[in-house]
Amino acid sequence: MKNLQANQKSDQHHYHLIPLIFILVIIPIISKAYVYDPKLSQFDWFPYLTEWTDIFLYYKSVFFTITAVVMAFMILGKRFIEDQHAVTAIEFYPLALYAGLALLSTLFSQYRSYGFAGIYEQFESIWVLLGYCIAAYYAYIFVEEDDVAYLMRWFLVGIALSTALGLSQALSHDFFRTELGQKIVTSGTQYNSLDFNFEKDRVYMSLYNPNYVGSYIALVFPVLICFILFFKTGKTANYKLVPILECIASLLMAAGLAFCLIKSASKSGIIAVAATFFLFFLILIPRMKKYWYLGILALVVMIGGIFFADRALNHLLSDSIQNLFSKEKTIYALESITVTDKDVVFLYNGDELHFRLTENFDLEVTDAAGTSLPLEKSDGFRYAIADKRFSDITISQFPIEEHMSMGIDILDNTWYFSNDNETGEYLHYNLYGKWTKFKMAPSAVFTGREYIATNRGYIWSRTIPLLKKYILLGSGADTFSLVYPNDDYLGMSNCGYTGQTITKPHNLYLQIGVQTGVISLLAFLAFYLIYFISSFLLYSKCKLDSYSSKVGLGIFIGSFGYMVSGIINDSMITVAPIFWAMIGIGISINMQLKKQKYKTTE
Repeated sequence: MKNLQANQKSDQHHYHLIPLIFILVIIPIISKAYVYDPKLSQFDWFPYLTEWTDIFLYYKSVFFTITAVVMAFMILGKRFIEDQHAVTAIEFYPLALYAGLALLSTLFSQYRSYGFAGIYEQFESIWVLLGYCIAAYYAYIFVEEDDVAYLMRWFLVGIALSTALGLSQALSHDFFRTELGQKIVTSGTQYNSLDFNFEKDRVYMSLYNPNYVGSYIALVFPVLICFILFFKTGKTANYKLVPILECIASLLMAAGLAFCLIKSASKSGIIAVAATFFLFFLILIPRMKKYWYLGILALVVMIGGIFFADRALNHLLSDSIQNLFSKEKTIYALESITVTDKDVVFLYNGDELHFRLTENFDLEVTDAAGTSLPLEKSDGFRYAIADKRFSDITISQFPIEEHMSMGIDILDNTWYFSNDNETGEYLHYNLYGKWTKFKMAPSAVFTGREYIATNRGYIWSRTIPLLKKYILLGSGADTFSLVYPNDDYLGMSNCGYTGQTITKPHNLYLQIGVQTGVISLLAFLAFYLIYFISSFLLYSKCKLDSYSSKVGLGIFIGSFGYMVSGIINDSMITVAPIFWAMIGIGISINMQLKKQKYKTTE
C-alpha cells in the first residue's frame, strides 16, 4: 500500500518508525532467562522433563508479537481512520495467501495449542509468523524516502551492538560469561549462573546458535558494503560529515562481522556471504565501464574470502562440497531393525539376525535361513553369538520394570526389546525409559547421503516424505518437532543424533512446507521471487547516486544472502524479524525509485 500523493514529513518526527527501530535494534539483543515446562513429556521420543530454561528465544518472541500488534493497529489506523486511498505492491498478494494458509494450518492442526503458544526451542508461534507479514507490510506503507536515512542510522546502531557482542565472544571475553551479564540474564529466576554449549571463543552473539550468526551476517553485510562502495558526501555543510562517519563505521563493522563469521564457524553463512558478492558482481556488470574495479573487487573478495574461510575452518567447506557431489553412498553396518509378530530382525552387514524371547522367556537367535545360533556365556548376564559373522554382538536377558527383556549390544549401542506385556508384541525400551513401538522412518532424496551439510542430509531425508501429507495445509505453526519422526531411533543412532530432539529441519523451505503447507511455500517463494526479479531489473539499470538507492541495493542483496542461508538454516525469531522488516523497507524503496523513474546514463 502506497499513498498516491506522497506526504511530506517533518525531519524531526519519526514516531511511526519506532516499531521498526525496535525490531532492527532491540529485539536481536534481547536475552533473558525464561523457565518453563516444555509440555512434551507425553511423547515417547521426549524425556521426562518438566522444566527447561530458554535465554534467547521466548522474550524475543513476546516482544516481537507485541510490536506486531502495535503495527497492526497503526496499519488499520492509516488505512481506515485516515481514510487514505492507496495501492498495494504486487508482492503482498502471495504474501497474504501465505499468511492465510499459515493461520488455517494452525487452526486445523492436531497440535494447535503449540502453534498458538510456541514450542520448546522455537517459540515461533502463529502470532510470530503473522507478525512477520505485518512487519513487512508496515515497513512498506510507512517508510517514505525521508525516513530511510533516519531508519538506517538506527539500524547501524543495532548492527554495532551485535558486532560488539560477537567480538567479545570471538576474543574470549563473552559478555554473557561475565558476572554482570549473567546477573542480567538470570535475574528474576532461581538461577544465578549459565552453562554454555559453545567453546569460549565461538561466536553466537545473542542469536541462540552460531548458525544464525551466519544468517544474520549474510543479511546485514551487503548493507554495510553498499555504504562503503557507494560512499558519497552530503551536499550541504550540515550533512557532509554524516556519510563519512557512516562509511567509516560500516567499514569497521564489516571487518568485525567478517571476523565474527569466521569465529562462528557457520559454513552456511560463509557460503551465503559469498553468494551475495556474486550477486553484487552481476548487478555491476552493466556499469562495468565506470565501476569495473568494483566488479573485480567483488570477485576477488568472494574467492579470497571462501579460500581463507576454508583454511580457517580446517577445510570444512571444501570437504562438505566434495561430499555433496560424491557418488558414493553410505552403507551402515546396522542397516535396519524390523519388529515382527514373532521376533526382532537386525540386518547387520548384509546378514539377517533374528532375536526372540520364547514363551518361557528363553533367548533364541537364528539367522536368515532359520538356523539356530548357539549362545556362549560371556560376562554377567551376557551371551556371545558363536558365529564369526556376528562375533561382535552380545545379547543379555534381564527384567526391566518387571518385563523380561533382551538387550542386544551392537556397535557400542544397546537395543532393548520385550514381548512380556498384555499384547505379546515386541516393544522397544528407549533411552528415555519409555516402552514404545519400534519403527523406521521413510527416507527420500538424501538416503545414503545423510552426512551432507554436517549431517543435515539425515534430517532432510526424513522431512521430505512428510511434504506429501501437507500439500494444502501444513501441520501448524511451531509443530515441526511433533510431526517429524523423532522416534526414528536407528536412523538417529547411525547419523549421530542419539539423545537429541529434532526441533527444526535446518532448511527454511522444508520448514514452511511442513508447518504451513506446500502451497504456502509456493506463495512465500512467489512473494520473494517477485521482489527479487523487480529488484534485479531495477538495480541493474538505475543510478546508485541516492541514499535510498544504495540502501535498497544493500537490502536486496542481503535478502538474497538470507534466502541462500535458508537452504541450510531455518526461520528463527532471532534473525527472521530483521529479514521481514528489511524486505518491507526494500519494497518501499523500490516503489519510490520506480516512481521517480531513475534511469542510468552511465
